[in-house]
Amino acid sequence: MFFHLGLDTVSLEGEPFSYNIAEGDVVTGGQEIGRVDWKKVEDAGLKKTSMLVFTNMTMGKQVSFSINQAIKSAGELVGHAEFI
Repeated sequence: MFFHLGLDTVSLEGEPFSYNIAEGDVVTGGQEIGRVDWKKVEDAGLKKTSMLVFTNMTMGKQVSFSINQAIKSAGELVGHAEFI
């Protein structure tokens, strides 16, 4: 799975991002994986649009994904994915 935060944020050279995990780590539900300073993204004139991309479908032939679009606070559930 690939999670991309913001559009064209690569131009910020990592500045607004901090991470609690490293490549190859296994994460569990509810674990904080990182933070983004959205004000820095907005100040750079960039969009906060984010994408979740499933890159490895060997886990199942389909994925069912539901998302709660309400504004969330840190630690709140954003959505649920199920591989079928």
